[in-house]
This record gives sequence, structure tokens and C-alpha cells, in this order.
Amino acid sequence: NIDKEESIELMKESVNFVKEAIEIELGNECSGRRVLIAGSVGPYGAGLHDGSEYRGEYVETTSNATMASWHRPRIEALISAGVDVLALETIPAQAEAEMLMEMLKGYPHMKAWLTFSCKDEIHTSHGEKLSDVAESCWSLNPNQIIAIGVNCVHPGICYPLLKSIRKQVPAIPLICYPNSGERYDVIQGKWLEKSQCVPVSNYLQSWLDLGVEYIGGCCRTDAKDTRQLRKLIDQWLKTKQNPWHLVVSN
Repeated sequence: NIDKEESIELMKESVNFVKEAIEIELGNECSGRRVLIAGSVGPYGAGLHDGSEYRGEYVETTSNATMASWHRPRIEALISAGVDVLALETIPAQAEAEMLMEMLKGYPHMKAWLTFSCKDEIHTSHGEKLSDVAESCWSLNPNQIIAIGVNCVHPGICYPLLKSIRKQVPAIPLICYPNSGERYDVIQGKWLEKSQCVPVSNYLQSWLDLGVEYIGGCCRTDAKDTRQLRKLIDQWLKTKQNPWHLVVSN
């Protein structure tokens, strides 16, 4: 029961909380490490509360102008709060992604990554071929997009999806931060098959070999998963020279 203005202020306050946490953490070390803050910009369908963000069919009946008017206040709130980069994430359909590429041009100083939810090893949740969508979005705004890839997907399908992008447009930096591997049942509203999950870190080597530059975890991953990813990547970096960044999301 909060109005639009209050919700915007809460978004800004969440960024301030992260800044405080970073200051506390970095105050306890002398590494000179810089931690970047990413502002989450999820899909229009998430606001419909009908599960359509997992399918993307709303782009067939919703104009770009309508989606843009929904996204703009959140994007501007995050930018004004001082995020370092925008996470245009869990986007299910090409139309919304391309709209966001154009919208981003209105904030020329801002960088962003773009990640998609996908229904299989080839297609976005809405059914477009991911490699084609990635190529289109990259061509629309290569100067502001730092990476394109996938999130909120089963870790087992990340490699073929990312490989398809790498094969079609080698210049695109890649990013992935999948879920833990559990399956979400929209009808029941809960996660299933937890006992059958393979640790996300088991998939890491294939992503590193592919040259993925941004790696992390999304739904149902936790600090333990992030620590394990960091440990393994640090070990890998001792023998490899590759730009790399850790993404933490949920």
C-alpha cells in the first residue's frame, strides 16, 4: 500500500543500503578493490503479476511506448541514486530488449548489460532465436552495452546459448548468472527438484573456456555459491589471462 513516489524513494534507498554495505566491507581490507553497483531493471511482465515475464507474450499486445513509460521512472531512480551500471535483466522477448536499447540512448553516460530469460538451448522465453536477438540489440547500442547473455535460466542451458552468441557475433562480451537449477512451477508458486540440483560451480569451467566475462548467480543461489565461484575463478586466473567480473543477483 505505497504510492508511486514512495516506491521510487524506496528504490533509491536500496542503493544507499548497498553503498553502506560496500563501505563497511571495503573498510576492513586494503586491497584497493572496487565494487560496482548494478541497478536491476527487470521485464515489464513482472509488473503484470500473471507470470507472463516467463513467457513474454505481453509484447504482442503492449506498445513500446507503454513499456517505456513503465521502465523510465525506475531507470531514472536508479541512475539518480548512483548505480554504476544498469542490469537490463530477465528480458523474455526481442521487442522489449530492442526498446530498452533505444531508451538507454537517452542516458548516454550510463552503461548496461542485457540478459535474457530463455526457454531452451536456442530460444528466448518468447521464442526468438537468442543469437539473432543478441546481434540485433548489439547493433542498436554497442557503445553502452558492456555484455549480453542470459540470467534466471537453468545453468545447464547457459553454455549452448552463449556459444550461439559467440559464434554469430564474436565481438559481443558475454555474461551469465543462472538460477540454482531448481524448477519454478508458476501454477504452484514454488520451486521444485531442489535435491536434484548440480552446483552452479560445476558448470563454471565451460563458461570460462568460452570466454564469458561476467559470471554469477540468480534465483536460489546464495553467498555460498558466490564464494565458491570466486574461489574457482581465482584459481583459474592464476594460469589464464582473461577479463572477468563476478555478478551477484537474486
